Amino acid sequence: MKQRFVKWLFLTMLLPMSTSVFAGLVDKGGEFIVNGIKYIRTSDTQLFAEVAAYSYTGSIDIPASVQNIEVTYEVTGIGEEAFADNTDLTDVTLPASIGYIGASAFSGCTGLTSVTMGNAEPCNLAENAFAGIADKVTIWVPVGSKAAYLAADVWKDLNIKEIGETDAIEGDFNNDNKVSVADIVALANAIAASTTDMKFDLNGDGNVSVADIVALANIIANTSNE
Repeated sequence: MKQRFVKWLFLTMLLPMSTSVFAGLVDKGGEFIVNGIKYIRTSDTQLFAEVAAYSYTGSIDIPASVQNIEVTYEVTGIGEEAFADNTDLTDVTLPASIGYIGASAFSGCTGLTSVTMGNAEPCNLAENAFAGIADKVTIWVPVGSKAAYLAADVWKDLNIKEIGETDAIEGDFNNDNKVSVADIVALANAIAASTTDMKFDLNGDGNVSVADIVALANIIANTSNE
């Protein structure tokens, strides 16, 4: 009698735990939503999930893993059309666990200005992932990884910047984050050396000449008046 009671007690304790765990399991293709982000399980044998199409607005931060009740899934990809046509989406941060970004994942996201990548090495990117907005979105990548992204297919056609990188100041040839007489000296030295580096071609005429010194003087004058 005592043994049966102990067995019954054990089963009554185990049953809620088992029910909870199995409630968090979904089959391949099954969907679940956590913290406003929809996921789809992508494997029969492993606990992998990708971000799925849903209504997204504002700033979205995708985690490297997500827990559905008692089951934890690794977030390994951004599915096809996952964020497509969400015009109020402004920026997205992706973890290093992302291995692919699917077709049309961000297409039509006209309000999107930046995507921050956690990957030091570029993941697989569908050719039309940023269809219609590629020239409007900045892709921020980890420090030291910009060269890898610029060498990768599809990525190389996007606006890639390293996290913390600032926009170059026109005419700042000595890289001191301002334009001044020192830059005129740098430009004059470049002209004297018959440079062919078009970064010195400030007036856009295809040549580096005294005319660019005049253009730089105008930039300095306009900066001083701001």
